[in-house]
Amino acid sequence: MGLCGDIETKTLAQANNAINLFSEKGSRTIAVAVSEDESSSHFRLVGLFANDFVTMTIATDHAKSNDSPNKWEIKNITLSSFILGLFFGLEDLVLVYIGLNYFQLDFDKLQTLVTFT
Repeated sequence: MGLCGDIETKTLAQANNAINLFSEKGSRTIAVAVSEDESSSHFRLVGLFANDFVTMTIATDHAKSNDSPNKWEIKNITLSSFILGLFFGLEDLVLVYIGLNYFQLDFDKLQTLVTFT
């Protein structure tokens, strides 16, 4: 048995090394060291949200407020979002075409190609 009940000493040491690595680079992080069982995925999910919560808590906003409300150009934002969406969709279709016709990839590998590019 490790230092903290079910947590193995090796896993705890790896988590401490990760914390030291991130703190040396000046960033802040939360590491959750748990044993590999059914609840470990729940702990990872809680750790993910805890890290996001801490990041949002320590973030500061240096924006200056105006006396009058800001006016957003929603038409321009929507148009540029639509153009970018078309571009990325077209890129995915080209990747599917290349993956099927040139590399003869099966569905799983094709899905990975499209996801990670």
